[in-house]
Amino acid sequence: MQELRINRNLEVAIEHEEFIANLTRKALKQHCLHWLTRRKKDTEAEVAKLSDRVQHLQRLYEHQDTVLGEVLGSASSELEVELDRMRSYRDTLYSGELLWREASRLTQAGATLARAGFQSWATNNTTLSTGLIGGRDTPCSSSSRKVEMDVKKKVMAANNNAWSSHRVEEHVREQTGLTPR
Repeated sequence: MQELRINRNLEVAIEHEEFIANLTRKALKQHCLHWLTRRKKDTEAEVAKLSDRVQHLQRLYEHQDTVLGEVLGSASSELEVELDRMRSYRDTLYSGELLWREASRLTQAGATLARAGFQSWATNNTTLSTGLIGGRDTPCSSSSRKVEMDVKKKVMAANNNAWSSHRVEEHVREQTGLTPR
């Protein structure tokens, strides 16, 4: 505090408080994005696991049919063939339903991530344009200038990421007609 002389200048103290509040908001948004990304990966893993289970179930049905064919003889009735076909349709429909649910969840998660990224981008843009980060030329040590430059680089990288996620969200909205909740 002594180095920045915050305790002596009310304007600098207010600017410092706004800067810290912006950093805190950005950290919370970044944590939220990280959580949503992790949730997306978990959901993808769950869908893969469920798809494997459906395929395993299909193989069990085929094995059951083979065993029944050996026990009952090679002559299959038309009803058994029809039953097998209906089971296959059912399994295919259920698998499609699972994939559709997953696609819907991933689309919603993508839209949420894009919206959060765009909000971060807008906040970063506002922060940069109002001069809260390096907008005024105040006497600082070289280490704080280096930190300031690192922050600027990270803010610009986040800005680019947020803008591209906003474009992805717009594309998803156009293609699916879905709107975020």
